[in-house]
Amino acid sequence: MRRYYSDGTVQYLAERILGLARNLDDDGEVPVTFFSTEVDGTITVSVDDYAGRIEETHNRLGHMGRTYYATAIEAVLRQHRESGARVPALIVFQTDGNPDDRSDVVSLMHQIVDEDQDVFLAFVAFGKNVDFLRTLDTLGLKADHVSLFQADDPTQIADEELYDGLTHEFVPWLRARRPVSN
Repeated sequence: MRRYYSDGTVQYLAERILGLARNLDDDGEVPVTFFSTEVDGTITVSVDDYAGRIEETHNRLGHMGRTYYATAIEAVLRQHRESGARVPALIVFQTDGNPDDRSDVVSLMHQIVDEDQDVFLAFVAFGKNVDFLRTLDTLGLKADHVSLFQADDPTQIADEELYDGLTHEFVPWLRARRPVSN
């Protein structure tokens, strides 16, 4: 991800996700978790304080290790639980490649489904090294808590395409969890 941090792609996409969150969330704040081999850091960006925050934090964290999704997912799940939120969470997960802990991630996805956790993971994939995410998106679990949006260059993706890519599976999942009453 180093390249995507340094060229501003991660910051740019985070700002656009903040715009989506502003419409889905009630406080205008989005927690951001930086991960590699472990959770490297966590910040909160808000509509009042977002400019340059991703790049600044990444630079402060220094060298980051390999790619372990399970550690980051577990940290975000814990953060959601501890927040006391009573609404489902849309977790947007930016990555440029396959994880080093594939079996742990698959086990974690089974756990999320088996425990019927109120979370949905929307993976945004940079680059082409994301075959595991395609597998994860089609695991065949009894409930689908995962989507994949391929975003080779998010700076060239229109807002409508990005937001549809992030929510096209989330919205039906959400409706199935919370049927609309007339």
